[in-house]
Amino acid sequence: MKSAASAVPSLDMYSFLVISLILSAFVCSAAAFAFDRSYQKQKNDANRITLEKDMPEPNFHVVLQRIGKTVLRPGGNEATEKVQAMANIHAGDTVLELSAGLGKSGIELAKKYGAKVTLTDMDTSRLEKATDLVNKLGLSNLITVKKMDMFDIKSALGPGEKFDVAQTEASLTHYPRSRKAKFFNDIAKHADKFILHEVCFKTENKALQDLTKKDMSKVLNIGFVPETSETWQQLLSDAGFATINYVSTGDLVLLDPMSLIKDEGVLGFANIVFNATTQPYLRSRMLATRRTISMHSTELGYITIIASKK
Repeated sequence: MKSAASAVPSLDMYSFLVISLILSAFVCSAAAFAFDRSYQKQKNDANRITLEKDMPEPNFHVVLQRIGKTVLRPGGNEATEKVQAMANIHAGDTVLELSAGLGKSGIELAKKYGAKVTLTDMDTSRLEKATDLVNKLGLSNLITVKKMDMFDIKSALGPGEKFDVAQTEASLTHYPRSRKAKFFNDIAKHADKFILHEVCFKTENKALQDLTKKDMSKVLNIGFVPETSETWQQLLSDAGFATINYVSTGDLVLLDPMSLIKDEGVLGFANIVFNATTQPYLRSRMLATRRTISMHSTELGYITIIASKK
């Protein structure tokens, strides 16, 4: 006769993985629920929100770094994966990622497609972390990390330095149209194809655009100048990327809990929740920004574009 103890099967590796996945899903759901409850608790019932009289430094990019956000994707990870999949990148293709931060999008192109990627940014601390990540993943044979100002391409790249693809994510929305146009004109001299993932206006109403820019600039403490889908495409076309191969638009989801989980992973999201919970200033900035995005959800969205010279 078997004992009670012997009747209980031992956990094999498969069972352990299944249980771990179930627990991870539970943690994600609980954390997302807590984040949403915190947001709803502080949501203003009025149509307009009252922000602090003077939003102190730092700007929101620094807030995101401090809270543990490692990527900034207006349409989330899914939008990035889809536009990269549509870009027809092959092994050996050269890719220049501008304002790359930790370089996660460029790293994915090297991992998935075998592209030879150059990650560039002006923030040396983030470039150091990107280098560590590249080495940890064993991709130093495919990825180069370089300090570079995306708005000084003439000085950073030689006349004959060419790339098959250049890409940016959430790097141009904060700048006026004239500066965007100059950037596209400069990078067109060095790249045959451009992948863009930015914030866009979903409305043509000028008054609503101006109001949205005012509110978002105030809460972000940085310039905020998105373009309509048509204007983003025109800027690329005017610079020489005349063939628009792909365009996709959708809701702005960069601070939604489920999008954060997909972008950062379970542990990364847990770190963000912990930092938001224990640091009131960071929490207030995150929630104020999310509140403002929600208030302007009909005016704002994301856009991804693939444009080429051919």
